[in-house]
Amino acid sequence: MFEKLSLFFEPQSVKKERIDKMLNDLRQVGPQKPLGYLPIETLIKICRVSPESIEKELHKKGLKTLRLRDEETNVVGGALYAYDEIALQELLTTHQELLEKEGWPSENEPFIKHLVVHADQKTDLFNLIADAFNDQSNPGRK
Repeated sequence: MFEKLSLFFEPQSVKKERIDKMLNDLRQVGPQKPLGYLPIETLIKICRVSPESIEKELHKKGLKTLRLRDEETNVVGGALYAYDEIALQELLTTHQELLEKEGWPSENEPFIKHLVVHADQKTDLFNLIADAFNDQSNPGRK
């Protein structure tokens, strides 16, 4: 919370850098990072962009988006997900056996909606989810 508040007291150049870094979780989605998300409230209150405008930007890059409401995700206020349709599906298809064993869907949108379900750390499933977000340094990885 203090990090969010500090944005209001930083010099404009530093604030822009930090906001750009947050937005990059969506903007860097592609073959190497098939999935990204930001809370809706972060987009509106901190980044000062509308979900519609960032969705439009992402669609122009050929990415798909999925906006989930509060009750559909574990992100307070809901979240905007961006995904590379081909890259994410390839990742899920490659790990289809693991997903089926764990009771997870292997199609893009159902998989994203299923992220509300907790995955135990230090498991192959946790690694797969981290891979979807290109989070190679996550301490919960196996």
